[in-house]
Amino acid sequence: MKTLTIQSEPREELGKRGTKAIRKKDHVPCVLYGGEEVIHFSAPKMAFKNLIYTSNVYSVDIALNGKNYKAIMKDVQYHPVTDEIEHLDFQEIVPGNEITIEMPIRYIGTPEGEKEGGKLNPRLRTLKVKGLPENIPDSIDVNVEHLGMGDTVKISELEYKDLEILHSPTISIVNIAIPRSALQAEADAAAALEAAALEAAEAEEGEEAVEGEEAVEGEEGAEGAEGEGDDKGDGDAKEGGDEGGGDSKG
Repeated sequence: MKTLTIQSEPREELGKRGTKAIRKKDHVPCVLYGGEEVIHFSAPKMAFKNLIYTSNVYSVDIALNGKNYKAIMKDVQYHPVTDEIEHLDFQEIVPGNEITIEMPIRYIGTPEGEKEGGKLNPRLRTLKVKGLPENIPDSIDVNVEHLGMGDTVKISELEYKDLEILHSPTISIVNIAIPRSALQAEADAAAALEAAALEAAEAEEGEEAVEGEEAVEGEEGAEGAEGEGDDKGDGDAKEGGDEGGGDSKG
């Protein structure tokens, strides 16, 4: 982590009166804990500008009474109306002790899906991590160059062997959102395929129906021809019988 140095002053009075006096001279009351003792101090408001109003994470070197205390900012309180900084909490960094801190996520590269019309959609901007101070990076870097339309990156895909990421591994960090126009085009294409399949099925059913009708007509025609043949045979037989009867009578 990068480091900022804060020139500070010890707090002589800790009550409301002392706090009011500190703010009157444009200082911010602060507390440092986590070490051998709890230390109350103050520093000019402008000294915290680069610490608070940034997406970067810094360790802080607090210069106080000729000593330097290495720490991280743990909490900041703002005025509910003016948003002015009212109080800051710092945790002292003790060698060999792990710290928990919110780290910014930095997305690296241009996704393939973005080149095709998709949009990079960060689901998280920071991650809470735990580790030794010397293993804490400036940011959590996530490469997104390989992501296509609809692809996503989850916590479980991050590889930081010296850090514990304090989030569920199933949480999505970022995805490539598919634009409405692409979704509509996909829906239109699916509808066209469905319509073509339905039309083909109807055409096939029509052909089968025609073939069935032709088969029935053919069978009926054959039965009709067979019936005429039988009738003709009976007629010939009858005529023969009549002629035979006439000859016998003569």
